[in-house]
Amino acid sequence: MRLLRKEETDDLKAAKCKEYLKQLSKEGSKCYSDNNKDTKGGTWQVGNDDVSYHALGNKLPTAFDAIDKVVIKDSAIEPLGDGGKGNTLFPFPTYTFNDIVPVACHSHNDYERDRALFSALSAGCISVEADIWPNAGKLNVGHSNPGSGGQTLQDLYLNPLKSLIDERKAVFPKKPSQGLYLLVDFKGNGDQTWDLLIQALAPLRSAGYLSSYDGGSFKQGLVTVIASGNAIIDGTVPEPIAKANDNAANPGRALFVDARVNKDMSKFSVSNAFFASANFKDAVKSGGGAVSGGDLTKLRSQVSAAHAKGFKVRYWDILGKDHWQQLIDEGVDLLNVDNLQDVASLNWNI
Repeated sequence: MRLLRKEETDDLKAAKCKEYLKQLSKEGSKCYSDNNKDTKGGTWQVGNDDVSYHALGNKLPTAFDAIDKVVIKDSAIEPLGDGGKGNTLFPFPTYTFNDIVPVACHSHNDYERDRALFSALSAGCISVEADIWPNAGKLNVGHSNPGSGGQTLQDLYLNPLKSLIDERKAVFPKKPSQGLYLLVDFKGNGDQTWDLLIQALAPLRSAGYLSSYDGGSFKQGLVTVIASGNAIIDGTVPEPIAKANDNAANPGRALFVDARVNKDMSKFSVSNAFFASANFKDAVKSGGGAVSGGDLTKLRSQVSAAHAKGFKVRYWDILGKDHWQQLIDEGVDLLNVDNLQDVASLNWNI
């Protein structure tokens, strides 16, 4: 879509606009319909040779949303966005994920991106993070508490994920066995947030999409949900809140927690934890440059200990991107990424 000059709008034809709308809903057309949900959109001329509307996605953009996505001025395309935090097309057509190659990228503060979840999936990130707050029986998402009127975890993540998997039977069709890790950082009361999250996860759990601990072993699903923040009782020997180990409070044992990779992990096992995480500067190295010497020994020891317990290793506040390859090569499973444009330069080895 592009902004139109006044002389171009004068050339619009009502009949052609109506035909454009009819074509969008026509069964068997290239545009969206109940039987053709994987639309690739189409272009329809509605004015002179210079004026066309282009449809992308599963439905028409709303009137107020139609011209703020991609702006073309004087034949030059001006991309909008800042590391995945600017505007992009929405709703995302699910076919756009067909050829995405998943990479060991953890989308930090994912809810701040242009489109929560979808921007990260488009970059191949296999893990996303959302800070959640309990408000009036719902879980709202935000770095600070947005209140009960804020966007919810279900709207931003849980419902879209279920719809995506319902339709594609995978998160990443290119590698169907690779699921998504959803890290939810508890910012409010741990027990209250846990109970609300269990309720919110019911549709994904009932559909059989969630990873779980069953019959004495971990069962990989297409979505693995990990609770962090106030879901952990921190200290010298951290441990999960009691609900994590309670079959009644954790039905299907389908909600896991985030162990501390740089501390005693004796209270964590594959029955209750999936990630083992830490602030990189606190756990390994505070200065710049490559990891070496005693710092490298610490890194290897932490990674080895976590892997021995069956956990995925994740660090936040990591080194600059010039040193990411070393972390991947040393066995770090997930790198916190702020700028999604940086993920293309590495050999992610997954």
